Amino acid sequence: MAPGYTVVGAWDPEREGTRYFTLTGFNFGSIAAVTYFNAIPSVSASMARRLLGLVCSNFYDDFNVVSLESAGLAPQDALGSLHRMLGFPFSKKKRVPAAHVNTFCGVVTDFSRLATEGVVEVYVSDERKESLDLAIVAALDLGLTPGSAASLGGKLGFTLTWTFGRFGKAALQPILVRSQAKDHSLRHITPGLERAMRFLRAAVAVLPRREISIDRAPRPPVLVWSDAMYERTAAVPARGGFLIVVPAEGDVPERVYMSQHDTPREVLRKFVPGKKQYIVQLELLYAVAPYTSCPDLLRGRQVIHFIDNTSACAALVKGYSRAIDSGLIVNAFHAYNLGLRADVFFEYVRSAANPADM
Repeated sequence: MAPGYTVVGAWDPEREGTRYFTLTGFNFGSIAAVTYFNAIPSVSASMARRLLGLVCSNFYDDFNVVSLESAGLAPQDALGSLHRMLGFPFSKKKRVPAAHVNTFCGVVTDFSRLATEGVVEVYVSDERKESLDLAIVAALDLGLTPGSAASLGGKLGFTLTWTFGRFGKAALQPILVRSQAKDHSLRHITPGLERAMRFLRAAVAVLPRREISIDRAPRPPVLVWSDAMYERTAAVPARGGFLIVVPAEGDVPERVYMSQHDTPREVLRKFVPGKKQYIVQLELLYAVAPYTSCPDLLRGRQVIHFIDNTSACAALVKGYSRAIDSGLIVNAFHAYNLGLRADVFFEYVRSAANPADM
């Protein structure tokens, strides 16, 4: 069948037979319908930025516009005119007037301190925290069907991603797995689901506000390299370490910190048993070690962190891993970084170019 077309069969009571209709596009309710339609607002938002000079974006069919107060409603009106020309006019009922503080799906963006302090605040509203808490409690008490798991996972994912990036994504994995179950009557709470939901419930309740400083003077990024090794038959099977370079600033000279460590066997026993290789878990462990070992060096700083293991690097970038022990380490890092507030860019580096390899 041609992409973008579906055939619908409907019973015709007069002819007492089935009639078939070819529809351009997807029927409402089809799995691909929302994703397919999202191509339209993605293009229109791009057009608005390039042709009209608007600061705007979209989340499916919802749009946000940021502008100077002096511009009034002109940016919103311009975006509305563009969509009328494209044949997709906005709903007047859903329009939200421009304001210094706006809430979108429970996430508050606050520009009230921007003019005086150069600070934008992003945080979860108390109402959204309460509704998520009630939803998690209901799931723990009544069970979690695939449908309710999809709803809960979507709400939690949106709330956490828009405030603190990758935090909580690892804990969301059991909920997302349940949402994909083919048995729609399934509602049993597994130990993994219970741990994940209890963690997320506690985390959402204490989510701090995120402050984004627009006027803060840029500082050179801190450079970090980390590495690990694992040889099962060696006398010391696991080792790891890291290198931190804090660049010179003003009268403060460049500082270099190095750590190397033989991994105790009691640490290895905390990983999922029975595997032949634990290099990814160890690479993650020693990638997190600089932040827990030297928090004062990295707090609030931009960091470029080099890792020579693609799986470990990808897990930290995504915020989750399918392997439970790896996922727990990644989840712990992003939870710890809620307080540390390091802005980390993870990057792959070849082993031969990784000084931590020594």
